[in-house]
Amino acid sequence: DYSYRAKLSIHLARRAGIITRYQGLTRWIGLIQKENHIQLIRNWYGETVLAEAARDWDVDTLYEYRLDVNGATITAWVDNEKLFTVEDTELSCGGVGFLFDTGIIGFREVSVRPV
Repeated sequence: DYSYRAKLSIHLARRAGIITRYQGLTRWIGLIQKENHIQLIRNWYGETVLAEAARDWDVDTLYEYRLDVNGATITAWVDNEKLFTVEDTELSCGGVGFLFDTGIIGFREVSVRPV
């Protein structure tokens, strides 16, 4: 159980975000910005959108993404605004990382802390 946060800027990527409970290329939970919406996704041998909201972003602007994972509860934040809280029991442990598709991202101030 931990809180993972990173400041992230999307330069030219199709989608980008942070992932938690990473157990391999096809097993993770991510907070992913894609075009004009943000999604909380579980990838368990295929992606499932757990929550989604409209959200614009500006190219090259740093936003603070955060995922708190505590037992089955996953809470997603951007710039200290709570976006989603969901329950998911598929993935209960794993590492952290970044996800980006077709482009580049920048990141700063990465931290992982116990909750």
